Amino acid sequence: MGEWFRYFTGSLEVVCAVLLLIRRTSAIAAALLACAMAGAILTHLFILRDGYAAVLPGFPLAILIAVAWKQHSAPRAMKES
Repeated sequence: MGEWFRYFTGSLEVVCAVLLLIRRTSAIAAALLACAMAGAILTHLFILRDGYAAVLPGFPLAILIAVAWKQHSAPRAMKES
């Protein structure tokens, strides 16, 4: 892909990290980060053929999904306080 794609991916991750701190944009940022991490997993598995290295982006993705799942299933009263 080229060196530009590495810069793009790093910039996207930094921007999404900042957007996670803002309540209104956190869902969009989490979705973008999940897509970036899923892409990293697929790249490790199918292009680099290194299944063990796919664990590195897979672990934060699992944490991100768990937190999102907990936030989504939390009662409405807990979300507002």
